[in-house]
Amino acid sequence: MVAKLRDRRRYKPKFTGHRHWIGGILDTSQTTPRGSTALLGRTTGAASSHRGMMKKVLISVVDDDRFFRESMCRLMRSLGHTVDVFSSATEFLASPRLPETACLITDIHMPAMTGLDLYRRLIDTGNAIPTILVTAFPNDADRARALNDGVLCYLRKPVDEEHLTRCVREAFRSDASPEGSS
Repeated sequence: MVAKLRDRRRYKPKFTGHRHWIGGILDTSQTTPRGSTALLGRTTGAASSHRGMMKKVLISVVDDDRFFRESMCRLMRSLGHTVDVFSSATEFLASPRLPETACLITDIHMPAMTGLDLYRRLIDTGNAIPTILVTAFPNDADRARALNDGVLCYLRKPVDEEHLTRCVREAFRSDASPEGSS
């Protein structure tokens, strides 16, 4: 029974929209200075404070589909990222954590304000955030418009986990360049 439980903790979650249990993301195999922890290879706390100003590391997920939001949140956390989720563009725009957001993952088709409208609003207000658009209804016109406007990635649902991970990594680079996918 103990062996089964141990194997379950090593289970890599799939991005299916269903709930999956993982044993947590704290990596206890690394030694770190007192007052800090190792989180998937990154040192936080006392050991990282000497680097000076912290970079933005928050990923914000905006989608009106609760199951997609929760799945995306679990996936990003399993990769070691800090995540906030929002059910609408308006809710995200009103968030006090908007300035901390280093990457935005948003659905295109949402009521009131689409993901592309949200991206444009951020640009217009001087809050340019590397943005990944996702949609269950991809079309070439939306994709071309989004990439021409500067969106980082345009992905189809269900999202390919590896491609999404590459897009998020690209968002955290200072010289992000647009990339698209069907």
